Amino acid sequence: MSRGSGTDKKAPAPVKEVKLRGSKPPESSPLKNTTSRNPSPKKKRNVFQRALRNIQLYFVKLYKSISEDKNRLKYLAIIGGGVLLLLLLSIVIYNSVKKNAYSIKVGEEQVAIIKMGKEDIGDELKNQAILKIENSLGSRILVNEKITHTPIHASKKEMVSAEEAISKISAGLTYKVEAFAITVEGTQMAIVKNQKEADTILDSIAEPYLMEGVKIIEKGFVEEVKAESIYVEMDEIDDSEKALRILTSTLETAETYTVAPGDSLGRIAVWAGMAPEQILDINPNLSWTAILRIGDVINLTVDKPLISVRTVEERSFIDVEPIPVRQVPNPNERTSYQRTVQYGTVGQAEVIQHVIRINGTESSVEEVERIITLAPVEEIIEVGTR
Repeated sequence: MSRGSGTDKKAPAPVKEVKLRGSKPPESSPLKNTTSRNPSPKKKRNVFQRALRNIQLYFVKLYKSISEDKNRLKYLAIIGGGVLLLLLLSIVIYNSVKKNAYSIKVGEEQVAIIKMGKEDIGDELKNQAILKIENSLGSRILVNEKITHTPIHASKKEMVSAEEAISKISAGLTYKVEAFAITVEGTQMAIVKNQKEADTILDSIAEPYLMEGVKIIEKGFVEEVKAESIYVEMDEIDDSEKALRILTSTLETAETYTVAPGDSLGRIAVWAGMAPEQILDINPNLSWTAILRIGDVINLTVDKPLISVRTVEERSFIDVEPIPVRQVPNPNERTSYQRTVQYGTVGQAEVIQHVIRINGTESSVEEVERIITLAPVEEIIEVGTR
């Protein structure tokens, strides 16, 4: 009993720790856990060993369970064999359908099978095949068919080399070849092999009118003549001789002729390249006894070349510069009076002319330059004005 108290107080009984079966010890407070988050190498090794031990125990148990049941082992063998067989079958099927080649078609017809390579291999083979044909022909071509390549599965025996594929593509193509059409006034007259052949033919038409020793500054044709690139079938091309015959042919053309002094029916016929009877046939008003008058117009039929050659010839020479004349009025003399006060003299000039010829015949002359090298002396004449 304590002093100053009327009652006795007992001390509290100690609390016993009660452990329940299956319960876990309380986890330590995170505030009191001073262990580092990264385990030490020793702890890592212990964890690995425990895991390895667990795996070993698992396989030991598995082996014991399989050994106890022989039927289970058979089942596992059957399942494993089935899985392996299925895997092998999948590989075989994949290899049998895998696209490993290209089918090359010209139009709708397959001409070759090649091993699969780069994506543009089909276009490359097409270009090589076209180039092979062009080199053999010496001219460009325009292919009629479309060349395609499609991925397929094929055996090695079915595949051919790139060189063989090019040959097969070339053999399967149909095409038109580049040629040159010679047109006259927009009308196609002949087709020749190439530009060089067209130029050679046109030059040969003009050649007879290119006179030796004459300076020709321009040559061409009266008509509009062109050589234009076209694509045609091989059998449409004319040989050089045929093309030349066509272009040098003549056309019957109606013309008129005006009678000049000294003309006669026979003379006009020779000039026109006709027989007198032909002139009478197309001129009903004429007869053998008719008198031709100057200015009469006669109908003619002449053979005009399909192409007329036009040349421009430059001609230079020394010409006489005429005497300039100046009249001086004299009011003291009658109008009939005339007297030469100063006699003049001619001068000299260098003249350049352009002579235009049609099929060799002079058509017109144009003076393009005149340089006086010696000035003429003026002549003065006195004339009466009374």
